[in-house]
Amino acid sequence: METAPIKVRVEKGIYKGEYAVLLYFEYSKQLTQRLKQIDGVKWSSSLRCWRAPYTKAFFANLRLIEGITLEIIKPAFTSNVTTLESLPSSSDEFRNDGVKIPISVNTNIQPPNIKDDHHQHTEIGNPSKNLLADIERWADYLRSKQYAESSIKTYQAALIVFGSWLRERNHKEVKKVDIIEFMKYMVIHRKISRSYQNQIINALKSFYKHTFSIHFSSEMIERPRKEYKLPKYLTREEVTKVFGALKYLKHRCIVSLLYACGLRNGELIRIELRDIDASQRLLHVRQSKGNKDRTVPLPLSILKMLNDYAEAYRPEKYLFEGQVKGQPYTKRSVQQFFKDAVIRSGIRNTDASPHWLRHSYATHIMEMGTNLRDLQQLLGHKSLRTTEIYTHISSTNFNRIVSPFDTLPEINDLTSLPNQDKKDYI
Repeated sequence: METAPIKVRVEKGIYKGEYAVLLYFEYSKQLTQRLKQIDGVKWSSSLRCWRAPYTKAFFANLRLIEGITLEIIKPAFTSNVTTLESLPSSSDEFRNDGVKIPISVNTNIQPPNIKDDHHQHTEIGNPSKNLLADIERWADYLRSKQYAESSIKTYQAALIVFGSWLRERNHKEVKKVDIIEFMKYMVIHRKISRSYQNQIINALKSFYKHTFSIHFSSEMIERPRKEYKLPKYLTREEVTKVFGALKYLKHRCIVSLLYACGLRNGELIRIELRDIDASQRLLHVRQSKGNKDRTVPLPLSILKMLNDYAEAYRPEKYLFEGQVKGQPYTKRSVQQFFKDAVIRSGIRNTDASPHWLRHSYATHIMEMGTNLRDLQQLLGHKSLRTTEIYTHISSTNFNRIVSPFDTLPEINDLTSLPNQDKKDYI
């Protein structure tokens, strides 16, 4: 029988004039012993909780604790969130002796139970200061190469976890067995996805190549076997229900634009007023994924809705701005209100995200007869092979196919139950 994970409430607080992380949970001897192994973590009698330093090293160590589920409480807001990325902007960088490196933390952490002849990681370690400094220099190199900041943050977080796993060992003397055991730990015990495993591999290869001129071959770091997944999308009826569940004009404009133009979430929040060509009914999408520009048609109905929105909200620079004028709306805010609308709509796909609208746009527009080349340009895909995946989920080709099961003689008399007044469940 598996033990239920320990629920830990994580809050941002102030202790002796400095930011601190406050941890609340029902007493657990095992978790208490784990926390005591992390530098700077102490019990606060006055606060009646465990407090920890507000640093990236602590959050990296928190990721390695076994069998816990984190509930992150956003300060000054009433809603709960599930990732540390959702904290206010001041939490995007954590201090560590003057070295600032962004980090994100996942929930549902699995136990590190590694057994090998070389080293057993039964204790939690801290990334060395030298490693953190090297990571920051490497991050500056990536910025000079015009890497997206989101990619840099993901790579940095992966390397910090690797540094925590290494503990006191020199990161400049990493061997093949270290890479193998780290990957084994991440895949088997942390149960990371294939995509995140590839991100870790990309981070390790780039870091060691550009920092120490060490080239990891494909034999030293083997990539996971490829998986084939079809994109998830909503039906037209489901899109309508979600749209009807939106309460505010701003939210309706955001969802409408995501679906009507097939935009990514990040592309939408970067749209500026100058990107809208009302006379030609075009939307200019600038520097999207892969640093590419593209132009997409803007439906007249959307343009009228945007005019009503602009008249009411008076944006200054970006089409959708947050609480601060001239600053873009956040992706997290879009994800949150969209998730709420999905739940209120009553559709079955309760795990739908804003990106599903892009897949829905591609699927529906293909069913309407748009050819692959045009769809490729509309979506901004570099390769036509990426666009071809929508041919596998479009119902246009399937509607003409008749199953041989339906051609069997008198089959209709055999497939129904005696009670013909029953309601359809599916």
